[in-house]
Amino acid sequence: MQPTIDLNFPDNWKSSLTPIWTENRMRLGNQNDGGYIVTKETIVESQVLISFGVGNDVSFEKDCVELNNGIRILMFDHTVFPIKKSYKFMEFLKAVLMLDSNLFFLKVKLYRDIKKLRKNNFKLHNQRINSFKYRNYDVTPSEIINNLQDNLSIFMKVDIEGFEYRIIEDIIVQHKNRINGLIVEFHELVTRENEMLRIASLISKNFFVESININNFGDISPQGIPDVVEITFTNRKFLNHLRTLEVPIKWGNYANGKNRSNFQFYSYT
Repeated sequence: MQPTIDLNFPDNWKSSLTPIWTENRMRLGNQNDGGYIVTKETIVESQVLISFGVGNDVSFEKDCVELNNGIRILMFDHTVFPIKKSYKFMEFLKAVLMLDSNLFFLKVKLYRDIKKLRKNNFKLHNQRINSFKYRNYDVTPSEIINNLQDNLSIFMKVDIEGFEYRIIEDIIVQHKNRINGLIVEFHELVTRENEMLRIASLISKNFFVESININNFGDISPQGIPDVVEITFTNRKFLNHLRTLEVPIKWGNYANGKNRSNFQFYSYT
């Protein structure tokens, strides 16, 4: 097991990113990469889960279905290996020829998990999330949300490798009242910290931070700034009926990469 290294919580993060822990916080998804801490009620009271970015893992979506069997799941990722014929021999042959063995077995597991999720009003779209239609496979968050019934409440997960900076502001400005919870993985903070803080300040007007986790696949700058963080935002309306409490700083957070040194903020004050 690799060591855990404590980092100071940056002073300029405290006004918008200091967490508030609620009594019903829980972890959904893998214990390592692909798992996140959420406020339980934000999943239970959501009718649609929108996931931007799938990769090779749908463990978070599977756990959401376990918690709320009626939730509709919409996933978007233009990099996922095409799944429509994934169980046919030729598709697997392509995977064997194109991918290494570890990735091949990850894909097999992904397809099996997706097949199970299909029973729960699930759809995977091979489209790229963008702020505008640059390619024919691009789709904007507003297009997706506006196609839903007006009264449907939403939980959203965003892990799109830097594209988050293009879309989050529009999501918050246009759709904040429909969103119960929002997970955002912010990338490239070594060079885009100020951009992230500006967006976080906007989000904090209507949401509070339930959890902030350092993704140890990213580097740490000489100033102690992690390059990648995963932040769970919960709509402030839930504070009206949830008890807040103090819990250990690292509760529920695990190293994304098991064979890499882990990092955690040891104090938020």
